[in-house]
Amino acid sequence: MIYDHISNFNKYVCVHPHFKDAHNFILTNNLSALMPGKIEINQHGAYASISKYYPKIQKDGILGCHKKYIDIQILLEGIEQIGVCNKIGCTEFEYNKETDFQKLDGDVSYIKMDNKYFAVFFPQDAHMPQIQYKKNKNEIKKIVFKIQVL
Repeated sequence: MIYDHISNFNKYVCVHPHFKDAHNFILTNNLSALMPGKIEINQHGAYASISKYYPKIQKDGILGCHKKYIDIQILLEGIEQIGVCNKIGCTEFEYNKETDFQKLDGDVSYIKMDNKYFAVFFPQDAHMPQIQYKKNKNEIKKIVFKIQVL
């Protein structure tokens, strides 16, 4: 997992060849003007998914991970927290190949997310996004870059 200030994103483009495409997308688009939906960001299967939602209370959160994709999550509007832990310490449930999602059960710690930070979740990183931060119920707008695992 990577959790850092958005101004440092350029330091991580060496982690995966398609992270540079996500970085270029960030630099060349007005992210706050993007409408919800899916946008291809390169010819190699990487895409951005823009969504709007209201955050959930912790007990309604769903902990999970992905096997095919790495998530780069950036909040464009609002504030939330994301529960995180390593998959190794979790109880695993059936993996859904179509949705690239495996539900997990485990003990999580929380990171604060707003438009100043980004988080990267690799296949070993269990994460539970969309959780209210300090009872903040305002609508969230988020972009998630989905980068195929090599």
